[in-house]
Amino acid sequence: WPPDRSGSRGASVEALVALLSGPARCVTLVGPPGVGKTRLAREVALRMDNVVADGVWWLELSDASRGDEFAARLGRLLRLPDEQEGDLEAGIIDRLRHQRALLVMDNFEHVMAARGSVARLIAGTNYLKVMATSSSPLEFSYERRFPVRPLAFPDPADGPPFKSVEACPAVALFVSRARLERQSFELTEGNFGPVLRACARCDGIPLGIVLAVGALADLDVASLADHLDQGLDVGGDPPADLPARHASMDAAISESWARLSTAEREVFAGLGVFSGGFTVAAVAAVAVVEAGSARRILTAIHRMNLVDFLPDAAGGPRYVMLHTIRSFARRQALTEAWSAALERHAEHFAAFTEEAAAGLVGHRQQRWANEFADNLDNVEAAFSWAAANSPATALRIAASAWRFFVIGAMPTGRRWLESALRASPEPTALRAKALAGAGALGWMAGDRPSGRRHLDASAALAAQLGLDGVSALVLINRGAMAEQHGEPDVAERHFQSALTQYELLHDERGRAVALNGLGMVARRRRDVVGAWQLCHESATLFHRVGDGMNEAIALGNKAWAAETQGDFEQAVTISEQRKRIQVPLGDVRGLASSAAALGRLALRQGDPYAAARHLGHALEAFDRLSDLPWMVSTLTWAAVLGEHTGKLEAAVEVLGAVASLCEDADLRLREDEQAEFDRIVATGQAALETSRFRMAWVEGATKDIGELAAAVGAR
Repeated sequence: WPPDRSGSRGASVEALVALLSGPARCVTLVGPPGVGKTRLAREVALRMDNVVADGVWWLELSDASRGDEFAARLGRLLRLPDEQEGDLEAGIIDRLRHQRALLVMDNFEHVMAARGSVARLIAGTNYLKVMATSSSPLEFSYERRFPVRPLAFPDPADGPPFKSVEACPAVALFVSRARLERQSFELTEGNFGPVLRACARCDGIPLGIVLAVGALADLDVASLADHLDQGLDVGGDPPADLPARHASMDAAISESWARLSTAEREVFAGLGVFSGGFTVAAVAAVAVVEAGSARRILTAIHRMNLVDFLPDAAGGPRYVMLHTIRSFARRQALTEAWSAALERHAEHFAAFTEEAAAGLVGHRQQRWANEFADNLDNVEAAFSWAAANSPATALRIAASAWRFFVIGAMPTGRRWLESALRASPEPTALRAKALAGAGALGWMAGDRPSGRRHLDASAALAAQLGLDGVSALVLINRGAMAEQHGEPDVAERHFQSALTQYELLHDERGRAVALNGLGMVARRRRDVVGAWQLCHESATLFHRVGDGMNEAIALGNKAWAAETQGDFEQAVTISEQRKRIQVPLGDVRGLASSAAALGRLALRQGDPYAAARHLGHALEAFDRLSDLPWMVSTLTWAAVLGEHTGKLEAAVEVLGAVASLCEDADLRLREDEQAEFDRIVATGQAALETSRFRMAWVEGATKDIGELAAAVGAR
């Protein structure tokens, strides 16, 4: 549910007053249970009382149960004499016909059958304005719907600066309510993390926050957040002034759930298996209904504001559900139905991941990258369930997802593959593919023993089963690993063998991968012309088959060739071209490598400020990705930055870390990087006392990446 980013409910009040002061005759406040529709309506009513000449009428409908109660209650509010229903409606219209007033109908969902009466009331009066609060809209053609969103809160994972946290509406509400429970409560550096987690688990829903904070009479904030993380009901005694329907979040949600049909309730309960958002197709698969039925049922649930619809999501239209509502849905599912739904969910997302992996190497690469990103929460949930219940399904997911994890989550990909491979030792084609993926992620992370072990096992199994495509993939990764470790002859042999195999398979994309590998070998040998020609041909092929991710890698090698020839402007142009390809793909690793290249080029062009910015971005990303080879390369150029800006001792510290990392992982710098390394070491030894140089060198190996980057001004 997109939260209210306006900063406070004050902006919503102003917007509603403006609507009702204009030509709008009917405005409906809609939103999920407990979001604060009634409270917002009261604030608007207070403001409008000074705007409309004949004042505001407040009609409470929360305890109504039939549509025919609407006219009777409104008649009593207007102090009309008791009459038959038809005469009463006419009397109400006559009473309000010329009044410049606002009628507020709170909790109108209880009398939705009375919509016809409201329509006739609006049509029969000249100036009357109507504002309703409801879990679902009135569906009038002239109705202005005003979504009431949850309060905004920072993402707990982002760790925002402490001073800015209390200004967030959800946190401010938590703190104000906590001070009612404990007068001494203060938001501190120590407790703001748990406060953010608690607000997140309450979805920024005001009622959820109020009820959760009631538990602070018996729990500290950290325990409260832990209980909410586990989906436990931790609410203390609700405030006495809250109506019974707000005694708990379950009670609030139950009111909307009760108005669903039996079929809608069954599908709604099944929605609890999803994590993050979901599509109509996913719901149809899990609920075992036709897509058309799934769409109609989701529309009905959406109208009750139990799910939200995101038509413009990057990966395509999808529905989302709040944590609190998802927890309620899970509690409605029968044990047998729940187990079956979990199995169907895992099967659906295993098939989705396989389809997405195939799409990632073709012309619809961006679409599948976006769809996978949007569905990552569900893929993770499916893998977790499958790892415990269906090892074969877990292996299907891991064997397909690894290419996506190359983009931005290599540690996760390695963990999934290792786990799935241990649980599924059978010698199948799927295992051969998974072993190749594990080998690729291994060497990319700088773990050469793991990479070699998995690639060797994949090659043996692929040969046994006659999997030529997997064999070629293994050769590519063996070549890349050898090139990374400074063995150009070995790398060339593997890449050339892979090229031959891909030509026999008529695989244009595979040929492009092999050609790019040969271009990397040429680069290692300082063959600038050969590297340019091979990588240009590779980039052209990648573009033809629609593989933008690898096209950007080939362009990176072309940029290096231009840089080596001293054409820094062309190198920058090519590097910026890479970024334009990588941004829409969400290619975190690729963008980091582009930033590293731009940082190096900025140094070449004498712009240390731009270099610091680019290298800082790159180091932060590679550190998060645990991408050791790229980290070592970028740190080397960060040391150059430090020396360039007069921070020679800090530069020596960085190179001490580089030397330690290279030794631990058996990595070798490329020639241009090694030349800079040696030059700065020599400069440091000449300029610094021997003891200071040694101390800086040793201390560098003990510092984390953030400290090293900050020391040379790259963060």
